[in-house]
Amino acid sequence: MKGTQTGGRWYRALWARLRTPEPVPDGASAADLTAIRASLERSDRVLQILAGMTAGVTGRAFFERLVEQLAGTLDARYAFVGELCEDERVRTVAVWADGAIAPNFDYALAATPCREVIGLQTCFYASGIRQRFPDDRMLREMQAESYFGMPLSDHNGRPLGLVAIVDVKPLGVSERERSMFEIFGTRASAELERLRNEEALQLAAQVFEHSRDAIVITDRRRRILQVNRAFTEINGFSAEEVQGRPPSMLDSGRHEPTFYRDLWRQVLRQGWWQGEIWNRRRNGEIYPAWLTVRAAGGIRGQGHYICIVSDISEHKSYEARIQHLAYFDGLTALPNRTLLLDRLSRMLANAQRERQQVSVLFLDIDRFKAINDSLGHLVGDQLLQQVARRCQTCVRDADTIARSGSDEFILALSHTGSEGAIAVIEKIYERMQRPFDIEGHHISITLSTGVSIYPNDGFEPESLIRNADNALDHAKKAGGNGYEFYASDMNAQAFERVMLDNGLRRALEREELILHYQPKVDLASGRTVGAEALVRWQPPGEPIVPPTRFIPVAEESGLIVPIGEWVLNQACRQARRWLDGGLSTFTVSVNLSARQLLHPGLEKLVRRILEDSGLPPRHLDLEITESLAMRDADATLKTLLALNEMGVQLSIDDFGTGYSSLSYLKRFPVDCLKIDRSFVRDMADNAEDATIVNAVIRLGHSLRLRVVAEGVEQPRQLAMLRTYGCDEAQGFLFSPPVAAEEFERLDLTSQADLA
Repeated sequence: MKGTQTGGRWYRALWARLRTPEPVPDGASAADLTAIRASLERSDRVLQILAGMTAGVTGRAFFERLVEQLAGTLDARYAFVGELCEDERVRTVAVWADGAIAPNFDYALAATPCREVIGLQTCFYASGIRQRFPDDRMLREMQAESYFGMPLSDHNGRPLGLVAIVDVKPLGVSERERSMFEIFGTRASAELERLRNEEALQLAAQVFEHSRDAIVITDRRRRILQVNRAFTEINGFSAEEVQGRPPSMLDSGRHEPTFYRDLWRQVLRQGWWQGEIWNRRRNGEIYPAWLTVRAAGGIRGQGHYICIVSDISEHKSYEARIQHLAYFDGLTALPNRTLLLDRLSRMLANAQRERQQVSVLFLDIDRFKAINDSLGHLVGDQLLQQVARRCQTCVRDADTIARSGSDEFILALSHTGSEGAIAVIEKIYERMQRPFDIEGHHISITLSTGVSIYPNDGFEPESLIRNADNALDHAKKAGGNGYEFYASDMNAQAFERVMLDNGLRRALEREELILHYQPKVDLASGRTVGAEALVRWQPPGEPIVPPTRFIPVAEESGLIVPIGEWVLNQACRQARRWLDGGLSTFTVSVNLSARQLLHPGLEKLVRRILEDSGLPPRHLDLEITESLAMRDADATLKTLLALNEMGVQLSIDDFGTGYSSLSYLKRFPVDCLKIDRSFVRDMADNAEDATIVNAVIRLGHSLRLRVVAEGVEQPRQLAMLRTYGCDEAQGFLFSPPVAAEEFERLDLTSQADLA
């Protein structure tokens, strides 16, 4: 490039070197001398052409004229200049083919003569090039015979590309011409490197201007020389306003002077610094940023400094949101269980040092599921939010209230014993007495609460929460709307429930459940007219587990559904066998649990089991308790109507113990009322119980229902029931529940005649 700037001096020096006479060999003939003279003349002509064509020409035009003149001076069909790419490919800069500039192309270097040239070695093959490189597709397509290639390199000697001349006939290139071409190859290298640098500068300028990060360039005295567009957008200053000013103009005032002193000390010592910083915009707003400072032109910053500033406000906001979600409940904004455990741990550590107590309260909204199901989740969510706000007004700043589950809240009360816990509970319950107004609904609720106290009931957060949960379970079982303090035997009960639950799951798999049947006797004829199927659990080698122990656990865990299906299936199959044995008027009774009755697939289940067992529907009697029937009367009515339509018998069990509703009883398609054993047990000695039994029998008959008395154990009870006109009875007076084989051997005539 200096040659073009100094006029003809570069070319004259080149000319002088190339015009140096070649030594004439001893004994050369006149023909030899003529050939030498012709070669010199050709070299002179090539040199004049190339020198003239390259003078003052740069860029793409330089390379296009270069390939044109190279092909012309050597009378070759093809010539091109190629630039080396990173993926071991060459992309052409200028191509001459068949007498004209041709489109650029790129090709792989593997198995080509260009691969040798890129290795910084001039290659000349006067003929037979395709035979030497049979896998080079480009040579095949060109029908090449000869090849001459020169490497191009940058000022550090690194490969840049190549110049290649290809012809379809043998090519003659003298040593003198090769030297001359290599010199022009040096000129081509310089131009190619200049173009690359120019493109890199253009790319850098685009990156600088279009970067989303603010970029500041300062001089060695830290005065701003240039800023990009993002800088003005982020900070609000124009480029003219900051020209010549120091970057410290963005100082937020939140950092000590030592902060900036240490920052620049590291830049001077190591050449860079990066980290979080607070900056101030033109309007005074302070924002968080990620700053990178680098020294350019020497590690000690003798040239310039480049500062890159990223506005991380959104990132910080998102980070804060993630942090909040990690430790707070998204619905109520209360701490979640993770944050509660952390705070409770610190409370307990302080309490241990100060010999103080800490109370843990586990709160649950009574019958929240019914509210959610009937009014919708939107109302349920708003209720939870309002309950949370009211609870917050009942605790101190030093306390923590967290949402643990759907409708469960946990309170950790620092420096609080049992009396303080009761005071907080009563305050919360008083706040909850006022109805909640949500979406036009006036909702009244009650709470159940379990309480554990540190250190009496545990030393660790998890144990205190677990014990408070156990106490809550007892409060719920006591009817709700109250509180229970943890007692040590609660853990034993909880452990027993877990063991029973696990055992029940195995019992289903291992077929450890069995059915016992208690006969129902017609009081007019004394004949056995049916049996109530009762499930029993017989673990191998152990006593029978009474249903009062495992049925409540099955209800809580949901196992009552598969257990109920098993009972229904077995009872129907057994009843079919008894019908086949001659008991044509026999009916089997099966109790339905709450989960079974409200299960949407109950009707299909009953229909399928009846079909599989072959039992006619009229021989199946499904029993539901009075309180269960009234729990969701509309849903119950729909289910009972479907079962009645199928032909199944329906009975109300334990009648008189729930909140009786005669209007619903009239609507329900039931066939039978069963008098609860608690009235039958004392009717012989208690006039009030006798009156109730008599009234229930009369009520049932007035509604055209059969009436069955449960729990008959004495002849006097049986006599009174006959006097009142009761239809059927069952109880230990006739037989306790027994296995099917023993049931078939029962003779109940004598017991029926005892009265």
